[in-house]
Amino acid sequence: MREASDQAVQELQELLDGVDAEMTHKAAYLSATDKRLAAELALRATEQHLSMAAINVLRVVWLTFNSPPNLPPSEPDERVERIERIGNG
Repeated sequence: MREASDQAVQELQELLDGVDAEMTHKAAYLSATDKRLAAELALRATEQHLSMAAINVLRVVWLTFNSPPNLPPSEPDERVERIERIGNG
């Protein structure tokens, strides 16, 4: 358990270091006000993506509970096509 925890902490630290390096480079020319505005825009985009992700999770749950059991799997391309039609309503 301790090893898995240490590995998770290390991976999280690497992720944070990467984000820090990326944003330091990309936002170096921005003023504090511009950074604040960019953060607000990023937050709005995140909220929209999370909302859509939540809807997709609910769709997965619904589809899982409302599908007949033991159907033979279809080809991946057929599944993607059907799912895209469902998602586009």
